[in-house]
Amino acid sequence: MDEYETIKSIISLSPVVIIVVLSVSLINQKWPLRLLIVFVVGWMAIFYSTQMFWDYSFDYAPTEEIKRYVASKDGGPRVGSLYFGWVYVVFIMLLMEGVIFIARKAIKWIYKHNNAN
Repeated sequence: MDEYETIKSIISLSPVVIIVVLSVSLINQKWPLRLLIVFVVGWMAIFYSTQMFWDYSFDYAPTEEIKRYVASKDGGPRVGSLYFGWVYVVFIMLLMEGVIFIARKAIKWIYKHNNAN
């Protein structure tokens, strides 16, 4: 994979990383506050990373053919990230909350069984 594709992939994955890191770093906060912060920051991350992705894809396209292809795309992803980016955030947040819930239950179970002996 060349540098152009690598940077596009990093930009694409950055919102997921931000949401996961933020969820884990705020794990000791009460859940309404944690979810609100993760929701707002995650939505902003998705919106801005989508804008960066398409700007980078056009501005740094390695060939004119790729540049023309990117320019021919409509603005659907840009607009969609603004109006529907929250759906992705909610999905990732639900996954993270499920992981956190299972991890807490597993830790309690392990602690309970280790202290019983």
